[in-house]
Amino acid sequence: MGKDITFTGRVYIWDAVILKFLNHPLLGYGLLPFVYVKRGIFPIYSTHNFFLDILYKTGITGMIYLYREKMVAKVLTTFVFGFSIMLLVEAYPFIYVFYLLVICYNCTSMIEGE
Repeated sequence: MGKDITFTGRVYIWDAVILKFLNHPLLGYGLLPFVYVKRGIFPIYSTHNFFLDILYKTGITGMIYLYREKMVAKVLTTFVFGFSIMLLVEAYPFIYVFYLLVICYNCTSMIEGE
């Protein structure tokens, strides 16, 4: 059919967004625009994917907010907020943050089972 297997280059943008997201998974980059520049091509300021855009800008915390009406999301949001406050006043090993991120990552699975 003459179509590009890369969705007109979007898979490269998505790959770049995911790599950036992994640097700041919990809170994301805020309202900073995502800029993708490939050699010889003008800059692209969109992720071309709603969920990746939310992950990039707000991290896992923002993704949970999408499901704010679900009990699982409310509980996880409370834990993320509480843990963020704890990190302001105390030093904790990274392993606790990892556990929290794994649980948040699986939020959609828990919501579907709700």
